[in-house]
Amino acid sequence: MKSALCQGPCRQDCFCHPYVQVVATLAIVYTLTSVLYLVFTRDIGTPFKDSLNEEQRKIKEASATVRRDIFLKSLFASSALVLVCGRYFLPSLGLDKP
Repeated sequence: MKSALCQGPCRQDCFCHPYVQVVATLAIVYTLTSVLYLVFTRDIGTPFKDSLNEEQRKIKEASATVRRDIFLKSLFASSALVLVCGRYFLPSLGLDKP
């Protein structure tokens, strides 16, 4: 099955499932939004962070460390799961066929 929207210059027979196109577009929009947010807010102050005393800063830092570790472990586990199991799930969605 070919799609006129998906034929690229590298391969005329390439095909992307519409769900893949939607998710890819959303990922690009989210990434661009995040970059623009960082650019536009880099000079804005941090009133909450500035109002914390030393003890509160230590509590916040400890909490941030725990949350960062959980996020990184989740990122690693999700990546491994997709790499190992993705080939079994993608064919059922029809995403492996050009």
